[in-house]
Amino acid sequence: MSKISFILRPANTNGESPVSIKHTHSTLTPFTKATGVSVPSQYFNLKTGKVSNKLPGYVEKNAAIEQVRADVEKAARNVMSWDEHPDRETVAKEYNAIVQGRINTAANLRIVRDDYVDFAEQLRAEIADLETQLEEKKTELRDYEMSLGTFEGKLVSTFIERYRDTQKLTVNTKRAYNNLARYVRGFRSHWEITDVTPDTLIEFENYLISIRLNNSSINQQVKRVKTVCIKYANLLQLNTQALKEHRTESKQLRKQDVLFLTTHELELFKALEVPKRREIVKDAFLLMAYTGLRFSDHILTPNNIKGNYIVLTTQKTKTLVKIPMSDSAKAILEKYDYTMPKQYLANFSKVLKALAKQAGLNELIHTQKKIGAEIVESYEPKHKLISAHVARKTFITHALSAGVNPAVLKLWIGHSKMELMFSNYASGQMNTVSEMEKITTI
Repeated sequence: MSKISFILRPANTNGESPVSIKHTHSTLTPFTKATGVSVPSQYFNLKTGKVSNKLPGYVEKNAAIEQVRADVEKAARNVMSWDEHPDRETVAKEYNAIVQGRINTAANLRIVRDDYVDFAEQLRAEIADLETQLEEKKTELRDYEMSLGTFEGKLVSTFIERYRDTQKLTVNTKRAYNNLARYVRGFRSHWEITDVTPDTLIEFENYLISIRLNNSSINQQVKRVKTVCIKYANLLQLNTQALKEHRTESKQLRKQDVLFLTTHELELFKALEVPKRREIVKDAFLLMAYTGLRFSDHILTPNNIKGNYIVLTTQKTKTLVKIPMSDSAKAILEKYDYTMPKQYLANFSKVLKALAKQAGLNELIHTQKKIGAEIVESYEPKHKLISAHVARKTFITHALSAGVNPAVLKLWIGHSKMELMFSNYASGQMNTVSEMEKITTI
């Protein structure tokens, strides 16, 4: 009967005993094979043939011992299956054949693997060549279709114009999407919506930098492209997750000092003698400076007047605001029977700049624009920089300077982004006319 056992040879100079596998069969000469593993005898179990897990590298040592044991056992079993005596010579011969066969198999596998790697590289090269040819044919077909007016592709510019024409957008926003379509055509006339990826958006961003757009405009254009893609994602079965996570590389400058009118400048503006058509612009600007209203909210009607308050829901943030009227604001509203004339922002802005120049608002203001990585600095007279929003900034600046409770001011102006800054101040329940009376400088 065959038996496999483990034996430890005498310890070497390092105090480690070599481990061997021994095969014995009846009275035949036993076959013994060294495992190549040496361990201190106290860390080896002769019954199980296992090295203790307290010894470093025990996993590798046990694996080596088990490989030799399995090969010895297989050699002996093979010999007996041939009806030969499993003595030392016959088992040794079969053992060597098994080990050599494994070596040859590994070498053959490496050869086969190398062949497969070469073949795979060849296939990749062929696929890349075919893809290039396919893109060339697509471009050729697209050019012919566009010349025939039958192109049915998915141009980004086409979907931008579709978005512009089907969404409820303001005149200014539609104009912005017109500009976007023009930028997209300048960047890549054949840019298809299915090819809008973070990589192509970065290329588009670099193009916008190259034509000297400032970073604020670049961010807006990239954001609008993403908006259009997300809008039509379901229709075109687009995966827009990567687009949603993409952020432009262009960084904004830290906000500069707030542009507002001083008390003296407001008086100069108020004292202007102007034709009636310009007087409407002057009065509207002053009304916004006295109330903090945005341009989009200043077209008031009698329905917005509740006692001594202006009450409305802001268009931008959909916030209900209740603003006490100062005497100056009330005088302007009474002049128009509490119904402010409708105006268009483009014309309003043009006239406003002319009025500011007439009022002598010539203080030089330091400005900065960031174009790509370049910061462009200049000095401009205040009348060139004035806008409708300067009136709102004027109101807020004077209110804070006069000591109006910031929590109250937050309720007046309906500025949701100021909520965190103002939450550390007094209660917003102090929304009274007495707070408005603190503003004596405007």
